[in-house]
Amino acid sequence: MVFSPPPDPSRDQHNGAALTAEESRRLAERERQVKNQANRWFILLLAVGLGLGGLTAWGVVKLLSNLGLTGSDQPGLSQPRN
Repeated sequence: MVFSPPPDPSRDQHNGAALTAEESRRLAERERQVKNQANRWFILLLAVGLGLGGLTAWGVVKLLSNLGLTGSDQPGLSQPRN
């Protein structure tokens, strides 16, 4: 199976002519905008994930405390029995 090489960004995809300086500038500007948008999405998703993870951890600790499985409010468990 023969694969074609990846497209060259300095060439026009329709007729193979070299891009003008204006087209290259617009292409570079668009690339910068896409990278900035991807960076914003990454930070947003990271913040949401950390927030949900923190809430989940807090809920699990609260649930375990209510069920008496943490031992924090049972001082008799940390002392040896007679």
